[in-house]
Amino acid sequence: MVDYYMADENLDWDNTLKIGRAPANPMKLGAADLFAGFLLKLYEKHGGLDYVSRLWHEVGRRPKADDIQDAVDNLIVSASIAAGENLSEQFSEWRWPVSDAARTEIDRLLDIQSPDSRDVGGSRIWTERSRIDENRYGQNRKTELSEIGGSDQCGNRD
Repeated sequence: MVDYYMADENLDWDNTLKIGRAPANPMKLGAADLFAGFLLKLYEKHGGLDYVSRLWHEVGRRPKADDIQDAVDNLIVSASIAAGENLSEQFSEWRWPVSDAARTEIDRLLDIQSPDSRDVGGSRIWTERSRIDENRYGQNRKTELSEIGGSDQCGNRD
């Protein structure tokens, strides 16, 4: 699906994914298939299932989106952090709207470690960010959960 999309320079985020349309294709696949195709490209390039696990972990850490651009930015930031590299240019090449705020956030989060200390596929930066977030937020979250007897987003009980 991504190949059909990329072959038509008139197609972009606004006239496909944003409005739930896919490029014309002989299989009659839809916008969800196009979105899955972009994720498959990321999967293939950045580490398979390990990458996907990091990606969805990062998506879960992003703030609630107030609008569609925030949601797009959340995905692009998450994809970049999971990969351990700034993917904003890749998404721009795919004709997705990448805001300046997303580019700044990616740079800020990737600067947690120096570029020469990142492991291939982003796993070290992901682990480091998890440790930093745990130090920053983990204690309060665990206390809150134990007080109400709840569980976190993964179903883990304190």
